[in-house]
Amino acid sequence: MSRERLHSRRSWASRRASGAISQRPVWDWHPVLFIEPSLVFAKDEYLHALDNAIANGAAYVAISDYAVEIAPLTTRSGTDGRQIPILLFGHHLGGLVTMATLHHTRDFADVISVRVAAIFDEADLGGATAQADAARVGRATPHPLIRHEGRWLWAEGSNLTRRFAGSDGVVYEASALSLLDVASIAAATKARSVRFDVAVREPSPTARHEVVIEVEGRGRDSRTINRRITIESNGFHTMASGRVLAFALERVLGLDGRSATPAGLWFPENVLDAAHVVSLACEHGIAINGQNAPM
Repeated sequence: MSRERLHSRRSWASRRASGAISQRPVWDWHPVLFIEPSLVFAKDEYLHALDNAIANGAAYVAISDYAVEIAPLTTRSGTDGRQIPILLFGHHLGGLVTMATLHHTRDFADVISVRVAAIFDEADLGGATAQADAARVGRATPHPLIRHEGRWLWAEGSNLTRRFAGSDGVVYEASALSLLDVASIAAATKARSVRFDVAVREPSPTARHEVVIEVEGRGRDSRTINRRITIESNGFHTMASGRVLAFALERVLGLDGRSATPAGLWFPENVLDAAHVVSLACEHGIAINGQNAPM
């Protein structure tokens, strides 16, 4: 089956990139004009969309690349792609999981471990293209990327799965997945252990998606904190992803009243404000809560 490639283009006023954004990209950028940004929803194995974005000086936003397959994009960002913003948003829910983690750990002095688990309804596993992509990555990298006690590892043996409790108290068996949230959360929080797991439950009468984030760390008073962060939304996970991606595109394109994102290699935590994204998500019906476990 041929893979779908969907490019969403929207004309926008040409803007000269400025240094208004406080964070720096992975490499230094130079001011340049960008037009007609390309948003790639499905895996583009040939990078045709990136070729087109580079040729036209357009921003490029990829939301379907796993952590283990971004090398072709990152290397292009330092060569012929140096003059455009390349945004890697292959994170769960358009980066909302990473944003919620950063927002709800801002009072931590030290983050030790972050364990993320997403619960999908059986009917919420995507169409043929999404399932083919997941199967492809599973065959190519049967050992997902995790961070364990400071080491980057390919999970195997007992590290491939874990058990956790959903908000309904049901205990799920979850399997590790190589999403970019693992690398982003580790980089932003300096946590020594980070992993992302996926569990599947039987279809419910009302479609619902849930993410459970378990964080261990220390507060500014040096006391241990065990915090459980939950993200819950009605409908399939793509609905929440679409909402958050819309917020991200406003920021990337400068449609939020600030300067457009300049050239560089970017991740959600580099260009989005965690508190702002979490607030917008809650306003649009996504429930995000953080609660400490009793001591």
